[in-house]
Formats: sequence, C-alpha cells, structure tokens
Amino acid sequence: MAHDVAQWFYHHVVAAYDLYAQERDSPSSGRFKHRRTAIEAAIALFHFLEHLPPIAKLTRKQMDGACPDFVLIANVANAAKHHQRSDAKAFVQSAADITETNFGTRYRDEDGEYTDARSAVLVKCADGVNRPLDPALTKVLNFWSSHLRDLGLVDYPARPIPGAPGAAMVTRRDARGLSLEALKGLDFTQSFVLQRFNPDKGFAEPVDLTGADIQFRVYKPAYYLDIAVTLPAHGATFNVAMDLDDAEAADWRNTQSEADRECFKQALMERRQEEFGRKLVEALQAAEEPT
Repeated sequence: MAHDVAQWFYHHVVAAYDLYAQERDSPSSGRFKHRRTAIEAAIALFHFLEHLPPIAKLTRKQMDGACPDFVLIANVANAAKHHQRSDAKAFVQSAADITETNFGTRYRDEDGEYTDARSAVLVKCADGVNRPLDPALTKVLNFWSSHLRDLGLVDYPARPIPGAPGAAMVTRRDARGLSLEALKGLDFTQSFVLQRFNPDKGFAEPVDLTGADIQFRVYKPAYYLDIAVTLPAHGATFNVAMDLDDAEAADWRNTQSEADRECFKQALMERRQEEFGRKLVEALQAAEEPT
C-alpha cells in the first residue's frame, strides 16, 4: 500500500506540480499555459485525498483545518470540472474566475530603471477577494509531502513558496522579459498590471494609469540564420547571416538533431547559392579592410 501511495504521489501529484512550476517560471505568456497547468496541479492535489491509505486517511473537514489553503485548491478543482457551479455557497463560482495575469514591475538601481515580468494565477472568490493560486498550490504540495513523511511513506523535500510579482527586490541580472505567444485563429486576450517597486516599503505598488495613453506595438519577427564557414586559406571562420522566410523559419524550428540542422543549412546554401556566395564575399572583404 505504501508503494502504491508513493507511486501515485510522484507520478501524478508531483509530476503535475512540476509541469505547472515550469510554466509559472517561464518567460513566455499568451496561451494561458500557466493557468492551465495550475488548474491541473490543483486537481491532482485535491484528488490525492482520495488515494490515501487508511493509516494516512483524512476527512475533508480535517484537511481543511490542517491546511487552510486546501479550501481554495478544492474549489478551483471543482470550478474547473463543472465550469459553472450550481452551489450558491461555493467559494469559487466559475472556471472563468480563475485568471492568468501578467505583472510588469519597474525597479531602479545605480544604472537606471529596468523591468521584471512575471505572471500569476488569481482566483476571484465569492467573498470578493482575489486570491493568488500559486502559493496555495505549493503549500498544499508541502502539506502532503510532510504528512506522508511523518507516516514514513514518502520522503519528499518541501518546495519554496513562490512570492507574488513585485513582493521582493529583483536584481537587474535576475529580471525576466516577457515573450507573448499567440495562436492563429484564436482570440488573444491578456491581462496586464503595471507596478513600481517601493524600496522604502519593500514591495511593489500599482502604477496609477489614470489618463495615460497606453500603446502596444506588435512586430512581425525577423528570422535569420548564421552559417559559419571555415576557410583554411584565410585561417579564419566567417559567419554568413541568411534571412529566412516564414516557411524556412518553421522548418528550422522543427529540426530535432544536429544532423538535421546541418542538412538544413546545406540545403539552404545550395538553394540560395548565389546569395550565399555574395554574402560570403562581403564578409571576406569586411575582414580584410584595415581597422
């Protein structure tokens, strides 16, 4: 029985949490992967209650009392399952109340200002309070690991509780950018919060955007590929930058191995031999110019 509990805990609960943590800490947003994996982790954490052996069994009332964050996790799992709750007393009424929000926090150091971008999953609860889901997921995971460790069933280390975006100072070196993803044919709806870190208070405060003119620019990405060419006669290696069209860029992203990448480069050089030769000559001429 202990073996079965360990198997379920690692292969279902921890695995779901790891996927969630990967998306939570990713610098990309736009397709709600953070929200989706957070909900999946909540479902795994909630239903683990049903997989406990008699020696470790807890009632729902005992669980709510021992780990208050389990209340939010359970309500998120049920709201996601039923989409719209019919129970008027439900703490979370709808799956639509579970949202992913992007936070941009401005910091300042001796070199000036810089921005750190993070996402967070917020839950609008029936009492009107928006509660962060991220720390609740980790706290419930840590409760389960502690509960199983006390019973000698699983020895799993506690995970650090993620802080809210802007809850602490982030150095310029650790600041993250934000890469937005979109899928053709689907609506692109995003929620953004701009805030500024207050060093005197030790946390970020919302930026007042009353009357502000907010502009958002979208640029078509430029794709290029550097091809290194070693010429023994010159005793040097030259990089030739080849622009890629959309189809070529997609093919390059789909290469799986170093051999595939080398084949792609060779085919590109052969297909666009004249252009490649001209750019190689330009690289040689630039290298021979006196400095």
